[in-house]
Amino acid sequence: MLSYKILDEITPYRFRSESELVKSIEELSQIFNFQREKIGEYLSDERLIGAYLYFYFATNVPKMKQCLELLPRTIFEELQTSQIIDFGCGPAPLFVALESFGIKSEKWGVELSSLMLEAAENICEKLGIEKTQFVQSVKSLPEMKKPFLVFTHSFNEISEIEAKRIIETLNPQNILFIEPGTKDVFKKLTPMREWLIATDYQVQYPCHTQHACPIQGEDDWCHQVLRVNQTIEVERLCQILKKDRRNLPVCLQWYSKTEAPKIKQATIFKNWNETKFSFEGWVCNEAGKIVFVQIMKKTLDKLQIKKMADYRAGHQIKYVIDKELDIDKLRVQYIDND
Repeated sequence: MLSYKILDEITPYRFRSESELVKSIEELSQIFNFQREKIGEYLSDERLIGAYLYFYFATNVPKMKQCLELLPRTIFEELQTSQIIDFGCGPAPLFVALESFGIKSEKWGVELSSLMLEAAENICEKLGIEKTQFVQSVKSLPEMKKPFLVFTHSFNEISEIEAKRIIETLNPQNILFIEPGTKDVFKKLTPMREWLIATDYQVQYPCHTQHACPIQGEDDWCHQVLRVNQTIEVERLCQILKKDRRNLPVCLQWYSKTEAPKIKQATIFKNWNETKFSFEGWVCNEAGKIVFVQIMKKTLDKLQIKKMADYRAGHQIKYVIDKELDIDKLRVQYIDND
């Protein structure tokens, strides 16, 4: 995991005390949550950039790793053979996460803030992450053979029109959204999903169908919940700030010009619970329908029970129907993904 020792060496601002760091993080949190009109201002403030590094960057690196682990394994083949473009890369937590998976392909970070870019360059140099270059505009990117575009908490900061313009300019083979797991972000992503499917992209995750989203127009949203292990240093800071950076909701969506696999499986949608005799919850299946499934523990071995207990919204499962309990309620037999 990323240590504070490394951040001490690359931060643009030296905090005089832990108290000053905590107050700066609280100020930054206010901007993110309640003063969105000031978002652009913190990007030129060395103190707030430093606060971002010690808290948000430090917690986003394991978050990015969890996101990648949640996606289908085929994404690693695509990442390894593509030129990766991280739009709104910040100090490059995605590149740090990719390095831990052995992804050695060419990486380009696009970031408007010169302070963030400097931090990203220093971090990649310090950690020995090669083939990384950073620019401040999409227009500065060279022509690429197989671009893989990633929006890391940046789609929610721009207009839908601008996002479409970026996609049309780069014409990427793959597009990955890693965005805050809020209802507003999901509602903003929904018309993008329709537009991308109409322009020959196919959903690779989380959907198993190219049909309309089954919860479109309802007062609900599709998102994933990550359970992230943080370092002792970060955990201590989280306790002081009274902020939870272990359970992190995200809107994670992957699109590709490659045809999506046609297999019978489902993505856990919400309310995945363990009872005395079963695991059960709501899933979105390959037909694009929300159904309730129940998996009896007696049909699972000990390793499968342990794995199932760690499942949450966003995990994908394969199954065969054992019994129809009611309308849209099924008892199923789990097929191990391994």
